[in-house]
Amino acid sequence: MLKDETFAKHAPRIKSISVESDCVILRDNVSGRIIEVAIRGGELACQHCEKGDCIHVGFVLSMPDVYDMLESKGAKRRFL
Repeated sequence: MLKDETFAKHAPRIKSISVESDCVILRDNVSGRIIEVAIRGGELACQHCEKGDCIHVGFVLSMPDVYDMLESKGAKRRFL
């Protein structure tokens, strides 16, 4: 991917890999890492950034299929 500058420039930064019962697994193409965003104490938390307000959490919040999981795990209403 890095060899092809056009592809690297326009490739999506973050890609969803899977939605589990209590976390979402992402691939961050910029850092080259697999990222886990989990529900801890009713809050979303990025295990990589150790924050609740990073780009990874924002990406997870933009995924429509995540809302059922969040509600079933008691996520705070500000996410829903």
